[in-house]
Amino acid sequence: MILLGVALSLLVIGLIRGLEISVWLILIASSLLYAGHLLGLIDKDPMAIILISIKNSFHNIALIIMMLFGYSHYMQRIGANQALITLVSRPLMKLRQPYILLIALFLLASLLSLVITSAAALAILLLSTFYPILKKVGISKPAIAAVIVSATGILPSPLAVETHLSAQALNLSINDYIALSYTITLPMLFAMAITHGIWQYRQDKALQKLDLQEKNFQTEESITPIQWFLAPLPFLPLILFTFYALVVKEQEVDIMAMLFMALGIAWIVDLFLNRSLKIATQHLAHIWQGMATGLIQVGSIVISAGLFVQAIKELGIIEQMLQLMQAQQLPAIALIFLLMMSIIFVALISGSGLALYFGLAPFVPLFADISGVEGWKLATLLEVTAHTSRTFSILAAVMIVTSKQLDISLRAIMHRTYPAVLMAWGILILHLFLHS
Repeated sequence: MILLGVALSLLVIGLIRGLEISVWLILIASSLLYAGHLLGLIDKDPMAIILISIKNSFHNIALIIMMLFGYSHYMQRIGANQALITLVSRPLMKLRQPYILLIALFLLASLLSLVITSAAALAILLLSTFYPILKKVGISKPAIAAVIVSATGILPSPLAVETHLSAQALNLSINDYIALSYTITLPMLFAMAITHGIWQYRQDKALQKLDLQEKNFQTEESITPIQWFLAPLPFLPLILFTFYALVVKEQEVDIMAMLFMALGIAWIVDLFLNRSLKIATQHLAHIWQGMATGLIQVGSIVISAGLFVQAIKELGIIEQMLQLMQAQQLPAIALIFLLMMSIIFVALISGSGLALYFGLAPFVPLFADISGVEGWKLATLLEVTAHTSRTFSILAAVMIVTSKQLDISLRAIMHRTYPAVLMAWGILILHLFLHS
């Protein structure tokens, strides 16, 4: 336990000082393994443990991450993401009540985050498309910002890394985990949307920025035939995934196979639209850039977090922690509160709680057993916490991008966001102990 205390202290120091977390985690984990070996706590060769852990992490999840980023980057390059946003925005233009439109935007952004998993990238796309519309109907900048920054990551997605980690830890197929998770995240999503509508209305009214007149804003941007072809492509992996899960009824759908199939179809569409083999292959080559970005930004953290977890397991710290928690008879709510606060703390000082969740995911079944709750409910709560906690961080990319784009303070965004986020956490905690 002393080694764990030292390791966690070093981790916090690294986060506070802004060290590269993926490298820092590997250094801490390697030091733990060699210290344990010298103290006689580990019989295995530390270098062998390190190499096996890195290889397993890369093969099991990092390669999927790279492919997901590659496909997303390809969609951005050929203009499919922008085409999708333009297409789905048109039905919203028929809404006549401003705050109903705002609620609809939140729901739409949450849906789009299933396929555009980068919160900052999605924020840029939504701002470029919806900001002029929402501004014209009288909605304030802070209200627009709050809806955009809090919408991503609410629904687990087969294209999201954390969803795969949760399913693997719980020994569930990705289909089963998502189906279970949606039974609580969908009601939570609608509760958040309504909370946003009411809170933003009240705040705008207090600021005397409310225009109560009904308006029917029609965008001047027309949809081109090319955009009709491109718009479905970002959803293609999700469509194929759903088809194989519900129609073909495969128990375990291989997301890599779905991505390769979607990539092939997308490339054929791009080739047809450009009528140039050279241009189509140049566009497809951008997938390598996306894969490299995925490895650097997320894959490296997953690999290093996996090694850190493996080091803790090899030292027998997990068993000691379990025995200590059971001996202390720690209340379930206290343990869950501790996990949530740890994720929130990391999000505050680093801009994202996902890095910590990547390390916590393998322990979710153990924490669930100690707390007497269902593992999938706990995983869902921690996933949503990891995503939404960035709305309280001045270092989160989506917060910075939105703040600069709209020229408003981060504090103003946080003030408009917290009621919906707290509502989400409260609903998930309530579900956690319901029928558990």
